[in-house]
Amino acid sequence: MTFLYGYSEKELDSNLITELSGYYPIRKCEGQHDSLFVKAHVFLDEQNKCYLCFVSLDVIGVDSTLRYKVKNKIKENTCEEHFAFDLFLFATHTHSGPSGVVDTNKKEKAGLKGIFGEYENGLEDVLCLIIEKVVRSAKKQMGTFHYSISQTEVQDIATDRHHPLKTIDQLMTVFEMQIDTNQTALVNYACHPTVLSASNHLLTADFLWEFYKRMSQRFDLISFISGSSANVSTRFTRENQSFQQAKIFGQSLHSQYLSKRQYIKKNETLDQLYFLEGSVSLEVKDVSKISKERVQEV
Repeated sequence: MTFLYGYSEKELDSNLITELSGYYPIRKCEGQHDSLFVKAHVFLDEQNKCYLCFVSLDVIGVDSTLRYKVKNKIKENTCEEHFAFDLFLFATHTHSGPSGVVDTNKKEKAGLKGIFGEYENGLEDVLCLIIEKVVRSAKKQMGTFHYSISQTEVQDIATDRHHPLKTIDQLMTVFEMQIDTNQTALVNYACHPTVLSASNHLLTADFLWEFYKRMSQRFDLISFISGSSANVSTRFTRENQSFQQAKIFGQSLHSQYLSKRQYIKKNETLDQLYFLEGSVSLEVKDVSKISKERVQEV
């Protein structure tokens, strides 16, 4: 059974971004500190004709509105007929990325317009094109691969955002792929990657900027998935909300990966790939009553 893998990335055009998301009120974008990316990891089970795509975006969030549209476009324009396909979209959750990517026109999110901005159909179109492009590019250079999985117990970067002594998940899992002489990785660490405050008006991936930079010495592409991190942040571990502090955290995450990681899989070949479709019902809190003070606290 043969499994193939490919990867690609594309930088977001900063000229398309006028406002920043994540704090009340929406801020005017006044420049760019570092680049934001769309990154794709594409897996193919040739025997069962099944594609699985992981795409991460350096934005505050993505929802079903964008996923539904871009998934249909990829199925229509990029995937072979009769091939199964699924798409996972992830946001790195920077609070200094573009506004307009979360559909606040939906009732349950209407109270968040002051934080995420009005949904921008033009930006949606741009993101759809970029995502489709990186997936297509990844498919073109697919090859056989080996993978490794490591885990690291991270210290001194994040705590529970309300109760700093509360026990939380501090595990960082890194899924590494080796294709020919190239190495890539998907990183999962449940933490709001947010150091910078509402006073920042520059586009940035926050502390992931330095983490990407450091990890690029080893990997040709590195993607970050923050996961379920609603109550995990740097509020009680940061000394200030500067770019220097963001750099320190990015360096620390990288150095802990290098010095403390434990491999649970090493140079394995993939022997199974499948996905299940389903849905869950969630109780949504009333975000219309969130105070201005609370939305400033990350």
